[in-house]
Formats: sequence, structure tokens, C-alpha cells
Amino acid sequence: MQELNRLTALRRRIIRYEQGVRDAVTDPTAVSDAEELLAQAPQLDLEAAAVLAWFYWYLRLEVTELAHEEATGAAVRLFFRVRDLDPDAVLPPLMEQQYAARAAARELEQPWPRRSRAMPRTGGIRTRCTGRSRS
Repeated sequence: MQELNRLTALRRRIIRYEQGVRDAVTDPTAVSDAEELLAQAPQLDLEAAAVLAWFYWYLRLEVTELAHEEATGAAVRLFFRVRDLDPDAVLPPLMEQQYAARAAARELEQPWPRRSRAMPRTGGIRTRCTGRSRS
């Protein structure tokens, strides 16, 4: 029950922040609530991960140096979790780019040879000079 109350309070703070109340995400109680929920990160469901991701995304805009790096790292990890759980989830544009870059990097890490489904096998490479196939 306490987890639900923290989640609801953080959701309200996100709404207040979006309405222009900048200290809604920097209040020590909010940060403490977020940290306690974040400690449960592996078990977070989609809703909790999304609320925390947006909280840390906004917090990173209001803090400096080390706190900024920590909030950014938390937001990135949480947004990736959100997208992994829901491919249609809305992410900030920068996170959309980061997620796409991560997906491309994973694609490159796959062992060779890999063949794209979009490119059918042609039976070999044709040489320019002879027109014969090399297999």
C-alpha cells in the first residue's frame, strides 16, 4: 500500500512539474520516495517504471553535476525498461533516439553471417567481368 501511495504522490509531482512548479521534483520527500521505489527496480511493473522514468527525466533538468548524472542514468535505464515492456510507450524524443541506437548496436552484435529477411538469397555474387556466380 505504501508503494502505491508513493507512486501516486510521484505522479502528482510530475503533473505539477509539467504545470511549471519546478521544485515539485526536487523536494527531498519526492527524491526519497523515488529512491525507495527505484530500489525495487527489477520488480517494477510498467506503470511504476514509467512514473519513475519521467520523474528522473524531469529531476535531471533541475539538478547539477553528480546528481544530474545519476538522475539521467536512472531515467535512461527506466525508459529502456518501459520500452522493453511496452513497444508502443511514449518516450522523450532523445530517449527514442537512444533506444533506436541501442537496438542497432544489438543488431550489430549478432554473429555473422546474418541475412536480412528483406534481402532474399540470390545464389552467389555475380562478377562484373564474366557475369558468372561465385559461391
